[in-house]
Amino acid sequence: MMDTKTITDKNIKIILLIGFSLLLVLINIFRLHYNVFWLDECYSINSTDSLEKNLEFIKIDAANPPLYVFALYLFSSAFGRTPEVYQLFSFIPWMLILLISITTVRKKFGYPVAIITILLSSLLQSSLTYMVEVRSYEWGAFLVLLDFLLLHDILNSDRKHYYVLFVITSLAAAYLHYYCILAISFFYIALLFNAFKNKTELPITIAASVITIVGYIPWLIFAYDSIMYTTTIYFQANYIPTFFECISWMYNGAPNLIVFILIVCLSIIIYKEVKKDGSSNNKKLLWIIAGIGSVFGSVAVAILVSELLRPLIFLRYFYPVSSVSWLLLAYSISHCWNEKDTLKKPILAAFIVILLMIGVSNYQSVVTDEDRLNDDTEDTLGKLYFIGEGDYVMTNLYEFDWAIIHYYLPKARCSYVDLNNIPTIDDQTNTYLFIKQEIDENTINQLNDQGYTYELINSKACLGTCYHYEYRIVAI
Repeated sequence: MMDTKTITDKNIKIILLIGFSLLLVLINIFRLHYNVFWLDECYSINSTDSLEKNLEFIKIDAANPPLYVFALYLFSSAFGRTPEVYQLFSFIPWMLILLISITTVRKKFGYPVAIITILLSSLLQSSLTYMVEVRSYEWGAFLVLLDFLLLHDILNSDRKHYYVLFVITSLAAAYLHYYCILAISFFYIALLFNAFKNKTELPITIAASVITIVGYIPWLIFAYDSIMYTTTIYFQANYIPTFFECISWMYNGAPNLIVFILIVCLSIIIYKEVKKDGSSNNKKLLWIIAGIGSVFGSVAVAILVSELLRPLIFLRYFYPVSSVSWLLLAYSISHCWNEKDTLKKPILAAFIVILLMIGVSNYQSVVTDEDRLNDDTEDTLGKLYFIGEGDYVMTNLYEFDWAIIHYYLPKARCSYVDLNNIPTIDDQTNTYLFIKQEIDENTINQLNDQGYTYELINSKACLGTCYHYEYRIVAI
């Protein structure tokens, strides 16, 4: 039996871990009131206007898997269509990551792994951004991490219900984002490798793999034409990032040295496991390699496809697999030491303190930017109080025409215009011009030719994180 001191020490540790996690929730939950949404967020929010619009959005925009926007519609229908509710829907999976770090990760791998995972999932610039962004990335990070932990359970347990949970979470992740499919495919490869070594696992592993594939085929058939159209006509990144840029982005806001630490610690862990004997050690090694494959393999495949076909990478697409990378770093830096190594505790403590210091700096930077954008957005909306039903906004910002104006000024109509060819002004409609630069002589002359001039509304306007100029078109 454990003595009283041991029990007390454990209680103190768990209380501190829970307390720190609650503190992180408290310092971030106030950010839910910000009314700052960029283009893609507005696009997601606009899909929740009605069930008909949501289903139409899924059909037309089939290049994006449907689970997130449909779930967002259901959630906002239940709790209200407000900025707080939209952002809360992404805040929930982040809190779930904290929860599984406190419980599952702590129990399986120890307190240092749990603490480091919590810090990385909470205080990197990317994690601070996506925990409140109205997009599918935070849900993807939670489900891919959960899948990775379920893989560990499958490899180290005879309980078959883990396969059921694994298939469910895999399909949910796949229906969230295409890059999630890439991440979890390496987990299935690991399962198949394990099954061929342990024949008793082969039937259930093949069944799980087939069910997952069959479960996703209907969506691929439905979305095929949209995916081909989008990737050919519209969807194209400006450049292909390097392998190192992709991996280092997963630790956005931390020094690039952290990638070197990750690689060194993983190398030590692999070396130690290879030297050991026994099936349990082999399964631990297989789990680690599956995680490495998920992180590094996803990047390699994405870059290869982009090089062979066309650039299809945005760094944010790697956010879901970032959670696996964080757990790998936490695990490897905590377990790459010899049992009697006296440097382990002080070095781990120093690493945690450094991460915390970096995190505090990231938090201050992100919140300062959000405060500025929110203040400027509220100021802009305050100066546009008179825009009402049927009013018309002309813009040379495609983001406004696509989604942003519909969210912030839902009663107004908006269309993209070429400033070299201003359309005919309707004298029965209140017309406004929102443009990225100050109005020029050519535009003024075109307005004058139609018997109109302009009045400046705001020279530092901000909507959807886009700074721009706003003008009212008036008769001469």
